Amino acid sequence: MISEKKFWRGGTVFLSALLLAAGMLLIPVNAAAADQGTIAVTLPVVQTFTEEGGTAPGSTFDYTLKADDTSYPMPQGSADGVYDFTLTGSASAGLLFTYDRVGVYSYTIYENTGSSENYTYDKNVYTVQVYIKNAGNTSFSSEVIAKNQSGDKVPTIGFENSYRLTPQITPAAAGRTKTGDTSDYTEYIIVAAAAAVVIVFLLVRFFFKKRHGRTKQHK
Repeated sequence: MISEKKFWRGGTVFLSALLLAAGMLLIPVNAAAADQGTIAVTLPVVQTFTEEGGTAPGSTFDYTLKADDTSYPMPQGSADGVYDFTLTGSASAGLLFTYDRVGVYSYTIYENTGSSENYTYDKNVYTVQVYIKNAGNTSFSSEVIAKNQSGDKVPTIGFENSYRLTPQITPAAAGRTKTGDTSDYTEYIIVAAAAAVVIVFLLVRFFFKKRHGRTKQHK
């Protein structure tokens, strides 16, 4: 027979093992997810800038990337789920994210439009969803879906800005007849011709009456 002392000793060991197993089941698995490695995802942003009628005094525009949750991975240099960056001229940038676990991460990206004279700013607002999936024991796969503010999928996150300089016409220049422009002269010619016809008509009538009067006197 098993002695009472051995019985309680064995029961204590069994109970300790049971509690240890239960505790392991309750520990979060974040560390296991991190052990699978990381995956880098680059989000390209393209800016197109055009000039018309002159050279723009500046061609740098400001943009903001904002995470729907401040805990989501962001490019280096961001703060509180917000990343600000600039693009100059016709250029592009690759926003780099690093993920270490499976999930769906959503962001918003837009241009901080200005009000400078002669500039046209792009007011598009894009939403981006990054899907991180398991691709094996130690690797991930990614899928990026971008949509415009109408909800349509777009292949590229692009912004179009422009500068258009309209020539200013001074009052003196506006009142001056352009070289080679005959529209004003045509009006004068028509008026002068009409006046000449009236004058000729009056002269003919005058001479006719005068001659007719002399004829009566001779009779």
